[in-house]
Amino acid sequence: LIGAVRVRSDVERKRLHGLKPLEPSSSGPDTGIYTAAATTATYERLLGVAEHTVGAGYPVLVDAAFLKRAEREPFSRLARRCGIPFVVLDFDAPEKVLRERVARRAESGADASEADLAVLERQMRFREPLFPQERLAAITIDTRGTEHIRPWRAVMRRLNRSRRASD
Repeated sequence: LIGAVRVRSDVERKRLHGLKPLEPSSSGPDTGIYTAAATTATYERLLGVAEHTVGAGYPVLVDAAFLKRAEREPFSRLARRCGIPFVVLDFDAPEKVLRERVARRAESGADASEADLAVLERQMRFREPLFPQERLAAITIDTRGTEHIRPWRAVMRRLNRSRRASD
């Protein structure tokens, strides 16, 4: 659908800890698979998978919260090193919509994410806004409705133009 390999932090985090994607970890914030060390290992894993995927000639979409600049920067450096486009998809929705989605997803039990409302609140507290340099590479997508499909098309056009220019 999007023309890229999607690598999810929720799935890779669980793989690192020997869990299946839908298997609950029974970990709360800052415990078990969500400690600072586990988060660092998860982002290192995502970077490694992205590097291998790009090295094999495929575009990659890394799906993670990327709350901190320190988590985003290695991926920007990887893109520069490989001479490929780097795009930040800055998904946006009102807090009320985010709360509804997180609650619905948690109730369904059909997603690798274990985020609940407490995790969402924590993420909103610790999220670092995009820095000016990152803003240059960002496409903000308002996801409160279904109109976010158009920006996805813009993202793919931008990536495809960049890929053709580098060929």
